[in-house]
Amino acid sequence: MIHAQQLAEGRWYLEEQGIYMNEVEAYDWELSQAEYHGLSKAEKIEIVQLRGLYYSLLSEDNKALADQGFYVLPMEAFPTPTEPSAELFVPFAV
Repeated sequence: MIHAQQLAEGRWYLEEQGIYMNEVEAYDWELSQAEYHGLSKAEKIEIVQLRGLYYSLLSEDNKALADQGFYVLPMEAFPTPTEPSAELFVPFAV
């Protein structure tokens, strides 16, 4: 869910640090929703470990941003998709 939001907001990064930041944000979101979704202690530990892996790969500057809950990086991201053109739609034959 968070990855779709990142893409919609123009924050789907294709560069290494951006990919790591997107993953840290996604794991932070999962942890914030863990109780709501009834995750077990083991599931939460796994998420913390995976988040830690990506976090450890961030530069010190980007770690400082993530520590503040700020996940937007000053770099080019994958363009936000636009509505598909109706003329590009070709239904499949039944």
